[in-house]
Amino acid sequence: MPIDTTICAGTSYTLTIPQPSSTNILWNDGTVGNTHVITGPASYTAIANNIGCIKSGGFNVAVQSMPVVNLGNDTLYCSSKPNTLKLKVNANVINYLWNNNSIADTLKIAGPGTYWVRGSANGCMASDTIVVGNNPANSFTMPIDTIICSGTSYNLTLPSITNTNFLWNDGAVGNTHLITGPATYSVVANSIGCLKNASYNVATKPTPIVKLGNDTLYCTTKPNTLKLAASANIIDYLWNNSSTADSLNITGPGTYWLRGTANGCTAADTINVADNPVNVFVMPNDTTICDRSSYHLILPQIPNTNILWNDGAIGYTHLITGPKNYNTVANNIGCLKSGSYTVSTKPLPIVSLGNDTTLCNVGWFVLG
Repeated sequence: MPIDTTICAGTSYTLTIPQPSSTNILWNDGTVGNTHVITGPASYTAIANNIGCIKSGGFNVAVQSMPVVNLGNDTLYCSSKPNTLKLKVNANVINYLWNNNSIADTLKIAGPGTYWVRGSANGCMASDTIVVGNNPANSFTMPIDTIICSGTSYNLTLPSITNTNFLWNDGAVGNTHLITGPATYSVVANSIGCLKNASYNVATKPTPIVKLGNDTLYCTTKPNTLKLAASANIIDYLWNNSSTADSLNITGPGTYWLRGTANGCTAADTINVADNPVNVFVMPNDTTICDRSSYHLILPQIPNTNILWNDGAIGYTHLITGPKNYNTVANNIGCLKSGSYTVSTKPLPIVSLGNDTTLCNVGWFVLG
């Protein structure tokens, strides 16, 4: 039999002994043959029988404890908190070998990957492997800084990251935040305790001032020109009729808008131009009346409109007394509309019954 030996706990091997011709070998556990699986601490005895000639032998196997090598559960790498994986071993580990050929008892992790270590003591060796994934927070970045137009706002939406919470410097939570003006927006992404800080700077540039004034009325006798009241930095104009001039001649009632642009910022304003009521004012058609007759001419009333006649009279009613031109000016908030009304006369017929007379009680006479 071979000399006694020591094996590492948890290991096994097959022992093969020489077998002379015509010799049978019987082991103390009943196994037959010249091979036997050695599995742990024990005394193995074999009897060799060659045609009745018997010889026995013994083989003692002791067990050496294995070193304990445990790198723990698979984990995630956090770039803002570099991990150090430390081998969990019992006191009899003597030698270490890591996958990068380091022989230290610890390994500093510089990024995601698969890491293994072998620990040996007294000729026994154990190993363990750990997979280090990339923590989702490591990929978090903020957009590049930007400049927006004053008075504008928008929702900044960050990419969603698995198992990651976002906390903003104003206390808001979530991956969406309202951007309202010049400020530095800082956020902390937290994924299972791995923190990643980032910031987003927002500056503003002035938005042009576009003001067309209050809604107004269109006057046919005094065409308006709407002129933009704006800051000096406006560069481009665009009216609703596609004009790019800085003013627009109004040719009638309607809704007009203007967009002004400067340095990439745009503002707009709209004005409603209604028809001035005085625009519909007209005098009646000229007429002819009988000589020495008269009547009152009554004009239709128009809201907020005064009527001035050429003889100084004021109002919608005027006494027509003879052949004449009657001129009027209708005034509605400064919008003037003139009108005229010509009155001619025609002669009355002459009717005469003669002088008064006296009739007798009897008799008659003819008028005419």
